[in-house]
Amino acid sequence: MSYRLLTPQVANMSSFIDSVAFGGRKIASLSSTFPLPVEETVPLASLLGSRLHRSGQELLQFLTPGVSNSSSLISQSAVIRGIPSSLTHNPQRNVQTQNPSQHENPFEVCSATNEMVQTFLQNLHPQTSPLCWNVNQACMVKPPFPNIFASRVTSDGFVVEGYARPEGRRVNQTSVLSRVESNSGIAGMLLSLIQWAKKVNINKHHLFLESGTEAETFKEMLEDLTCLSERYENP
Repeated sequence: MSYRLLTPQVANMSSFIDSVAFGGRKIASLSSTFPLPVEETVPLASLLGSRLHRSGQELLQFLTPGVSNSSSLISQSAVIRGIPSSLTHNPQRNVQTQNPSQHENPFEVCSATNEMVQTFLQNLHPQTSPLCWNVNQACMVKPPFPNIFASRVTSDGFVVEGYARPEGRRVNQTSVLSRVESNSGIAGMLLSLIQWAKKVNINKHHLFLESGTEAETFKEMLEDLTCLSERYENP
C-alpha cells in the first residue's frame, strides 16, 4: 500500500525496500492483525496504549514460518488502514500536564494515525526507527472473499466482545495493520533451508543438471545463504 497511495505519503518501491532491507539483507518477514480489535467508542491511541502495557503480548502476529514474537527486530515498516476518523481523536492531547516536557503517555503528542502506529512500534522495539503509512479506506472483504471472521466481528469490521453477528450476515469491510520487518528469526529460517538443501544430491536429479546447475554452483549458493543468515544473527 505504501507505494500505491495517491497522497504525499506515497513511497517508491526502492525507498520502501531500503527501509527494511539494508546492510546486505535481502529477506523480510511479515506480521499482521486482521482485523484490528477496534471498537466504535475506543480511540486508537487508547487501544495501542493498552497493548503497550501487556508484557510480551504484541498486537501483531508473525506470519512467516520460523519467525516468532521472541525474534529481535532490526527494522520495521508498517501500514494501517480502515481506522475511522472518529477513532483517531487523541483524548490525551486535551490533558495539560504541569510539566509539558514530560509525557507519561507516549501517544500524547500524536495527532495522526500513522504517528500513533509509529509511536506504538517504536516503544515496542526502541532499537528501530519504524516508517508507517495510513490508508483511510478499509479493506473490503465482500464475496468472493471467504467468510473467515468470528461472530464478534460486526459487518463494519469492529470487534465487540459479547456480540454475535446474525447468521447469514457477512463482514463487509475491516481494518488491517500489517508490518514488514527484518529480524533475527530470519536467520533460523535460512539455516533450516540450508540444512534441508545440504541433504540434496543434485547429481541424482537430472532436472538440476539440465538447467545448468552444477554441484559447485549449488555449494556456492548454500555458502551465500549461510553468509546472509549471519547478517540477521549479528546485526
